[in-house]
Amino acid sequence: SIVLTAESGVIEGGVVNVRGADPGATVVLIPDTGRKRTNLYKAVVTGPDGRFRFQGIAPGNYKLFAWDDVETGAWQDPDFIRIHESKGRSVRITAASKEEVQVTVISTP
Repeated sequence: SIVLTAESGVIEGGVVNVRGADPGATVVLIPDTGRKRTNLYKAVVTGPDGRFRFQGIAPGNYKLFAWDDVETGAWQDPDFIRIHESKGRSVRITAASKEEVQVTVISTP
């Protein structure tokens, strides 16, 4: 379905690891469908408190991923994401919604 609206959503939250908050983790927001539309991908690094915030998110279904160490842009590779797909957190954004989520970091060898 196609949603036309000038209103966007916000996602904020925290990233945790086995010890608690995870500062410096890379958090990536990827659309569930239309993954070739890289303009909908967003990435941020958590602050010293392990928190992140995305704003201006187009309504739709997304997956959130967080890595402790990941090469910039690796998440745009379908084979890379396929490996980690089950570790992502599903999020639905509607017009003017604000979602609070907690994401578990994916450790990379």
